[in-house]
Amino acid sequence: MLTKRKKIAKTLRKLHLAIHKPVKRKTKTPLFIFGCPRSGTNMLTFTIAKDKRIELYLYTDEEAFSDFRLKNKKTIDRLIDKSNAQLIVFKSILNSQNAKEILETYPNSKAIWIYRNYKDVVNSMIIQFPDDKPIEEIIEGKQSWKTEKISIKDRNELKKICNTKLNEHEKRSLFWIIRNNLLYKDKIEKSSKLFLTEYEELVNNPKKEMERIFNFLGLTFNPRITKEIHTRSIKKNKFPKIKEEIRRECEKLMEKLKKTRAKKLKDE
Repeated sequence: MLTKRKKIAKTLRKLHLAIHKPVKRKTKTPLFIFGCPRSGTNMLTFTIAKDKRIELYLYTDEEAFSDFRLKNKKTIDRLIDKSNAQLIVFKSILNSQNAKEILETYPNSKAIWIYRNYKDVVNSMIIQFPDDKPIEEIIEGKQSWKTEKISIKDRNELKKICNTKLNEHEKRSLFWIIRNNLLYKDKIEKSSKLFLTEYEELVNNPKKEMERIFNFLGLTFNPRITKEIHTRSIKKNKFPKIKEEIRRECEKLMEKLKKTRAKKLKDE
């Protein structure tokens, strides 16, 4: 559920959009934000939403989401149709495993996938969600967004790894791998409808990276929207030593994400 402050902000945005000429459906772009939790999706989403031409639906917004997941196509289509915005943003990170299907379902859609160094993500997950047990849920095969697109083979491999005692940082590091590997599972990293951004690049070079994002979205960029972006969350907390094989896999995937991003920028 939206907080009172966010409800007021949403109402003010709708009032602002209402004074503009209606936007034809074929010129509207639904934008879906994907990525692993604690990867900077809030910062990215709220920075984009500083542009008043944009309508925003957070995953706590009951108009567009149920249990933090996107509602059915009929509902999302209705929200897009009635919007007076050129860009309608859905913070749909718990639907990241469905990114391919979502991009295929909405013809004019675009997506941004944000990734962040696993050490800061894991530290943040443990602080924000200390009681969460994502790896245990996946191994047990519980029905949730965390277990979707996880094959029996992947689950068995995870069981083997977890046969040895793992600490919480090691388990969450495995979860970081699982969530970011979804980008490659359906080969959506190759899609021209998807922009891949890196948290560290975004906070270190906010104007340059946000301008790239706005070019991708087909919108004029105003550098003033980046003024609240900061680097204080990079290496904010110390990261403990983890099993070497898990560390290697995290570093390997981080390098793969960086190379994918570099290739996509080159192909623009």
